Amino acid sequence: MSSPLITKPTYLKTILFLQVVSCLFFSYDITADIVAHIQQLNAYSNAEIIHTIFELVAVIALLLGSVSLWTLLNRYIQINAQASETIEIQKGHFDEVALARFNAWELSKAEKEVATLILRGLSLKDIASCRSVSIGTVKSQTSSIFKKTNTENRAAFLGLFIDEFVDDRLNQSH
Repeated sequence: MSSPLITKPTYLKTILFLQVVSCLFFSYDITADIVAHIQQLNAYSNAEIIHTIFELVAVIALLLGSVSLWTLLNRYIQINAQASETIEIQKGHFDEVALARFNAWELSKAEKEVATLILRGLSLKDIASCRSVSIGTVKSQTSSIFKKTNTENRAAFLGLFIDEFVDDRLNQSH
C-alpha cells in the first residue's frame, strides 16, 4: 500500500512547484553565465564547459520531469474524479438493490428502516436511538429481518449485499 503522503495532490503540486523553480533558477544561471562570457569576450575553460553542460542536462531533466509530473498529476486528478463518480453510481445502485431486495423479502416499513440502518453499520442501541424505540423492539425487528432473509446474523445479512456487487463486478469483467 502506498504512503498517504505520496498519494496527495498537494504533495505532488509542491514537488512540481519546486521542480519548476529549480528549472527557472538553472536556466537563469546558464543564461547569466553565457551572457557574462559573451560580454567579457572570455573563452570557456574545460571546467566551465563541463559545468554548463551539467547545468543544461539538469534543466532538461527538470523540464521533462516537470512535464511528466504535470501530466501524471492531471491524470491522477481525473482518475480520482472518475472514482468518486463511480462510487456515487454504485451507491445509487446499492440503494436500488437494497430496496428491491427489501420488497422481495416483504419487509415491513419498520423492518426496511432497521435493515437500512444495519447496512449502514449502526449498532442496535444506535438504531433504537435513531428510531426512538426500545432496543427490544429493534432486536425483535432484526430477528424478523433475519428470518425473512434466511440469514442468522448481521454478517450473513450484509453478505447478501456484498455478493450482489461482487457478482456484478465479475460479470462486467467477462
